[in-house]
Amino acid sequence: MKRWCHVVPLVAAATLLAGCFLFHGSPEPTPTPTPTADAGGSPVDAGALPPPTRRDAGGPTRPPPPPPPPPPGCEPHDLGMACTDTGNGAVPVGVTYELPVAFGGPGECWCGEQIECAGEIVGPGQLALSSFVCVELLCDGCFPYVQGTCTLPPLDEGDWHVTMNGRDAFDLRVTDETPAIGPIDACVTPAGEPLFGCPLSWNPRPEPVDQICIPGTIPPGVPTAVEVTDFCLQCGFTLGSCEVVRTANTVRVVPTGHPPSCDIDCGIDCTPTESRCFLPPLEEGVYTVTIDGLQGALTLTVDEGVPPGPATSCLSVPED
Repeated sequence: MKRWCHVVPLVAAATLLAGCFLFHGSPEPTPTPTPTADAGGSPVDAGALPPPTRRDAGGPTRPPPPPPPPPPGCEPHDLGMACTDTGNGAVPVGVTYELPVAFGGPGECWCGEQIECAGEIVGPGQLALSSFVCVELLCDGCFPYVQGTCTLPPLDEGDWHVTMNGRDAFDLRVTDETPAIGPIDACVTPAGEPLFGCPLSWNPRPEPVDQICIPGTIPPGVPTAVEVTDFCLQCGFTLGSCEVVRTANTVRVVPTGHPPSCDIDCGIDCTPTESRCFLPPLEEGVYTVTIDGLQGALTLTVDEGVPPGPATSCLSVPED
């Protein structure tokens, strides 16, 4: 039986934003026995860390089930991001869990909305999320994000494929492993809608991009969008989920894509494509930001009292 989670909307500034992203009732992460790097220390090379043990929690992906009817006063609305702050970048094993979620973005205006969201196991390793936006409050403010949580049922250890409102969204890791270097937090954005009438075949692969832009300074504890650009996305490709993993004071952006699952006559070879990935809420400090497929790194400063600003620092593929 589903248990719907009723969540207050974003109605204040950065203090409430930080509170919305905390897990409710989740166990405290087990302290790691090895020293951790704080946000002011030397960057941790995420590429040098040993890969986590991964185990598929189920069989082949099944077609997404249709979403249930919306609760009274609500309508279906896709989530823009799901984040973890458990300290190991994953969902805990075998417990009901409130997964922090949000939608919105820079320049958007939301006020008085609430998120209703729940997950349901629909097969081995298959989790279906149903998310809705409900308007119950009147206010005269304007805020870029609506935040809440999504109630997940107890899940077995492994990698789970997640659908959202009847479409493929992202993969979710479930484990109680303690990282050797941490803390680890992660945010993931759902895959895009397939184009040209070609159904999405869930086969994510690394998607090299040409540019990433981030703000130079952000306040602590808030979701932050980073702009990712592919100057020539191949015809028929669908933007996949984008995972952003914070390990100590290093942030790694991992965009993915899906090749077409049928023959397509686009009429063009490629097209410029922009998308957003989201950084998990961060504590004050200085962070190194990298993106898979591009050499180099960017520096991000997290400082109290600084409002979120536009993307001002970019890393691009070298010009020929």
